[in-house]
Amino acid sequence: MKNDIASLKGLRENLVKELTISLKVSFEDAQKIVTQMESEDFIKLYAPKYHEKPTTVIFENNQLSVNNLSSTSYKAGNILLNLHLNFMEFANVGICTFLAAASISVSNPITMIFGILSVLFSLSSLAKFNLTENSTAIIMALQKHSINKNYTTESAQCLKEANEILSQYDYSEMDEKTFEMELSKLSKINCIKISDNKKIELLEHIYLNY
Repeated sequence: MKNDIASLKGLRENLVKELTISLKVSFEDAQKIVTQMESEDFIKLYAPKYHEKPTTVIFENNQLSVNNLSSTSYKAGNILLNLHLNFMEFANVGICTFLAAASISVSNPITMIFGILSVLFSLSSLAKFNLTENSTAIIMALQKHSINKNYTTESAQCLKEANEILSQYDYSEMDEKTFEMELSKLSKINCIKISDNKKIELLEHIYLNY
């Protein structure tokens, strides 16, 4: 089974184009951001796999005939998003630093990460998932609990820390109902796992098929 490199190239080009719109940067700077995202293990891009199906053999009236029309089957490509990478640090150090050197101002890290995540989801099978700044803040809050690689915290603590992040960057804080709705969405796409004792665990990766 071979890799569809052309499809991967197309994905990377679309990713760059969408980032120019979302982050309001030049095409060249968007290319640098994608390169940085890959080098820092923020994302990994995998090409779809395809192969030619073998020729079909058909028996008609006890006579052997051959259907020479072969077809191609595809296995979806993947964008592997690393949820355990410190998004705040990545935005501040990995992205904002070289954009600042290019005299491009970035309002705040959460806006940067939200813009990038929105683009990644829009290019994948999860395009209908309504990612918000609240979702982004929840992931960032859980990333703080990386001691011994245990990305788990109590629900109430997660809400408190997510709201602190939102407030720090002038976003409205979440009430408990909004928080629960955001948790439900993140759980459905396997970003988090919620236990019966209201502990929330940030999972390590999420696969975004394209």
